[in-house]
Amino acid sequence: IKIPNSVTSIGSEVFYGCKSLIDVEIPNSVKELGYYMFSNCTNLVSVTLPAGLTSVDEFMFSNCSNLISIEIPKGVTSIGYSAFQACAGLKSITIPEKVTTIGNNAFGSCFRLAEIYMECETPPVINQNTFYGVNATLYVPYGTKEAYQSADYWSAFTNILEMDPTQITINVDHSGYGTFCSSYALDFSELEELKAYSAIGFNTDTEVVTLARIITAAAETGIFVKGEPGTYIVPVV
Repeated sequence: IKIPNSVTSIGSEVFYGCKSLIDVEIPNSVKELGYYMFSNCTNLVSVTLPAGLTSVDEFMFSNCSNLISIEIPKGVTSIGYSAFQACAGLKSITIPEKVTTIGNNAFGSCFRLAEIYMECETPPVINQNTFYGVNATLYVPYGTKEAYQSADYWSAFTNILEMDPTQITINVDHSGYGTFCSSYALDFSELEELKAYSAIGFNTDTEVVTLARIITAAAETGIFVKGEPGTYIVPVV
């Protein structure tokens, strides 16, 4: 089924128990979806959710046992009670960065869920049954592993890994120059205000180092940077 663009909200239990329903496409005109909306749609494989959605309500996809994957919109701030309970086919899920709460049993009995990708810098509020029966690897943003390890109930995950950063901070002091080395390859193509250089030669007689302007810097490579004093955000390749 494909919902037309004229629809702005869909009420609770609209597709409850539609066991032959396989694919649903919901347009961005829809801002609200009700609870139990797809509950017990046991053959549902694919759902396209609207970009403006701010919450995944309780029991919305509970017992959708053939749901393989789903993209939760970036604007979602909460995932309700038992929202994905018993989605036995779900193998991975990405929790967007604005989510602050994940309800009781939201992913309970998702026994095949093996990978959880968290985009939240601050661990969302959960309880001891939010991921009941789930034994997954938890991937968290770079630099937040310790926060998740010490957060209530997140600490129950025995395998927490930090994802590679998407950007690196480079500071240039009052001189306007500096040196830097990153564990990750860096992209300076969009940073005209910060110029990066790599050494390409050295004259032993004059002790002069020859530098060449670079757009990307390989990982573990020392570079020379030039720019106005300040802090620069450089994307990781």
